[in-house]
Amino acid sequence: MKLKKETDYALRIVFFLAKIYIENANEIIDSKSISKAEHIPESFCLKILKKLVKAKIIKVYRGVSGGYSLDKEPCDISLGEVIHVIEKDEAINTCICTPGSCSNQRDGRCPVRNSLSLIQNELFKSMEKIKFSDIINSSF
Repeated sequence: MKLKKETDYALRIVFFLAKIYIENANEIIDSKSISKAEHIPESFCLKILKKLVKAKIIKVYRGVSGGYSLDKEPCDISLGEVIHVIEKDEAINTCICTPGSCSNQRDGRCPVRNSLSLIQNELFKSMEKIKFSDIINSSF
C-alpha cells in the first residue's frame, strides 16, 4: 500500500496542529503558516484542510483572525483516521475490495486473497492504535 502525497501532507498537517495544540490548545493557525511550516503548496493545503474539517479532525475559524486548530485531543486522533479521510481505495490489492476482480475467478476461495486480507486488517488495526499524541511523545 503506497500512500498518496495528499495523505502524507494530511498527516503532516495534523501532526503540526497537534504539536501546536499541546503547547497551547487555544491557538489558531492560518493556512499560510501551516503551508509554509510543512512545505505544502498553499492551494493543496487548503484542499486538504477542507477534507479534515469535513471529517471533524480539525476545525476552522472564519474571519480576519481565523485559521485552524484540532477539533479533538491529539490522543483521540489516529493515523488510520487521517489516512481514511484521504485514501478512498485503501486495499493493498484490488481483489480484497472489489468482488469479482480476481483474474483466476476464485474470489472468496483464493488463499492468496485471504492472506492479503489478513495482512491488510492487521495493518489497519495498527494504524488505528497509533495516536498523534504517541507520535509527539515518541523519539522516532
